[in-house]
Amino acid sequence: SPADYENIIESVPVFNWMPLAPVKGGQNVTYALKIVEILPRQSPVDAMLSNPAYFEQSNLINPLIRYPLASRELENKRYAWKIKAFVNGVFACESEVREFKFEPIINETSKVPIKSQGTSKISTSFRQKRNTVNSDFVFLDFSLCAGGAGSKGLGSFKDVSLKEAGKIIISGSSKMYTQKSNRIGTNQDLPPNLARWEFNPTLTYYGIPLSLNLLLTTEQKKNTQNINNVSIGFEFEALLERIKKSAVNELLSETESKDSLKLASRYGDAVKMKNEIEKIKSLNDPDEVIDKIEKYGGKVTGLSKFFLAFRKIGIGTNYPDFSNFTLSAVPVTGLNFEINPGLFYFAVAGLNNQKAIQKSENEQPVYERKVIAAKLGFGKKDYSHFYFTYLYAWDRDGSVIRDSSTFVNPMKNHILGLESKLSLFESKFEIGGQIAVSLLTRDITAPDIQNSSIPSFLQKMFDIKMSSSADYSFTVNTALNLDETNTKLSGTITQVGPGYVSLGAPNLKNDNLSFAIKLSQGLAQNRITISSFYKKTSDNLINWKKSTTKNTSFGINLSLQFPKFPFLRLNYSPNYQSSENDNDSLSIDNKISLFTISTGYGYNISNISSYTMISFSKQESRSKSELNRYSVNNFVLSNTLSFQFPLTLSASFGFAQSKLFQEYNKITYLDFSASYGLFDIWQNALGINQAYERNKNNKLGLYLNSELTIPVIGMLNVRLEKNIYKDKVQGYNNYDEFIFRATITSSW
Repeated sequence: SPADYENIIESVPVFNWMPLAPVKGGQNVTYALKIVEILPRQSPVDAMLSNPAYFEQSNLINPLIRYPLASRELENKRYAWKIKAFVNGVFACESEVREFKFEPIINETSKVPIKSQGTSKISTSFRQKRNTVNSDFVFLDFSLCAGGAGSKGLGSFKDVSLKEAGKIIISGSSKMYTQKSNRIGTNQDLPPNLARWEFNPTLTYYGIPLSLNLLLTTEQKKNTQNINNVSIGFEFEALLERIKKSAVNELLSETESKDSLKLASRYGDAVKMKNEIEKIKSLNDPDEVIDKIEKYGGKVTGLSKFFLAFRKIGIGTNYPDFSNFTLSAVPVTGLNFEINPGLFYFAVAGLNNQKAIQKSENEQPVYERKVIAAKLGFGKKDYSHFYFTYLYAWDRDGSVIRDSSTFVNPMKNHILGLESKLSLFESKFEIGGQIAVSLLTRDITAPDIQNSSIPSFLQKMFDIKMSSSADYSFTVNTALNLDETNTKLSGTITQVGPGYVSLGAPNLKNDNLSFAIKLSQGLAQNRITISSFYKKTSDNLINWKKSTTKNTSFGINLSLQFPKFPFLRLNYSPNYQSSENDNDSLSIDNKISLFTISTGYGYNISNISSYTMISFSKQESRSKSELNRYSVNNFVLSNTLSFQFPLTLSASFGFAQSKLFQEYNKITYLDFSASYGLFDIWQNALGINQAYERNKNNKLGLYLNSELTIPVIGMLNVRLEKNIYKDKVQGYNNYDEFIFRATITSSW
């Protein structure tokens, strides 16, 4: 916890995990937690290998940690995190890399839908958002409003009609960020002074968008993988979105013509035809989009049809996603190409995967690695299909200097995979799966295999060594989607053999058999949503360990969202870990349960718009060992007042309680801010926050945030922070820091 892709709002969040097991008596188990920021276009795995630690702490005795007050506060960004386990100081294993997003509650609740005619920037943007939905308030994930203005990504492309497709359009964005501080953050590896530049221009020629993506930063280090990257590519999603929007707008504007009325008569009435035209916006298959547009009298240029067959054309650093078993979440610098015209499908990606590092963070070298992957078959990627996949990854032996202290060896990896999917009843029911076989050579310098039953031509073809081994993995999944009843049901069975390894998918956990089922049901026009899941995993697939560890988890979530009433969300999820062993001291019986409840409501007090939100979460752990028993409670109360004139006041109060062994701890924190807008172009916010940990420490923070729209240049954001930390236990940890941050964002 937090779960993968979870949004967290607590200022001092808790990170916890199942303890390492089984462990013999007398063995000393410690953990290390590492958190890194995920920069634009990065995957969590790439961020963990490339970026400096935003937070890192080792020698943790218990399988949980509350984010310390002494460390720099998490920002409103995406982060990746993982856990390493050590036995008697020696590395034992590590978790998968997971992702979470931190969304400070005071920043979210300050964006209140305003019914008044105030002129503040926040009020205007959220009034526009509210008007895009039918109800007064629609909140998703702790009061985030659905849809509407201010969305990024595809909206940056101009809404050009099909008749204007011949025009040349240059659009894009640029973001320059700098930070200066008088010290390095506690438990942090980020440099005190840094600068980043994101540059993303797009050239649309005859309706075809071609983009450049550039990221440059001063955070790059010699002993990590590359952060700086550049790519040039074709924007398939942007082209498809432009065609859908343009066609729908054009077709709807012509529904009153005589020809359109004749066409409508064949479908029953004009209203029905308009509804069918609107549905084009929700389609994802380009062939289906083209058929629908032409069915209702629209046209798509031949050039656009040609380019819609190309799903990806990327040169530079890209993140191809073939499958979880083969190539996923790793950067590939070279070519990323995918085409799906009609029923033919072909994709290829390569070449450079990681650079050589003579001495990495674990004091060991990293070999230069290259990857080539290809996928060939027939059928639509999102619908019924049948694909073959091949991946070859290899380390270059001479890329680093080896000596007596080097214990990592150059490897190579061959993978053959088969993937299929059957989509029936207009995609209401789907069944599919994949199987892959991996041949891994753990040391390409090892002797050749001798006196083997393996045919000699296979030995030569794959250069099989004494260090080579093979294993397989498979998954079968089904899904039932009934839009009429708002019902979604899915089930998955996955097995990854203990010897299955893909150098193109390092986040894959092997020696694992899992079964999962999910159900989601919407009621009352989706104002009530009930969802649940059940998952069970086990290891020791070939009985090579002394015991088998089983993990079982299930959960239920209830969401209520009615207009003019507070929203309500409830979630309960217990997780169990167990194993049986002849030696009772090695048996496991662990349980971690998570419970959360949140509610919020927007209302008016005279001419003041107010929004109040309450959130409570509770985590409990029990085990045979007293070391792993704990309980954690988090409570957050926030309120925002928005006036008719451009003033917004926000306050948030929270406390976090934890009990580990007989030790009880409590943190109380308060955040207050005032935001005022001037001339519709200048927004200023002044805030103060304080956190107090009983009998241990306290932290006081002051900040000033100013955002100014500058003609021609764009948006300038400047933030000044002053943090004063006092440690009552160990006085030498005290600090007084000043942080300056500036961002210039422009778009055209």
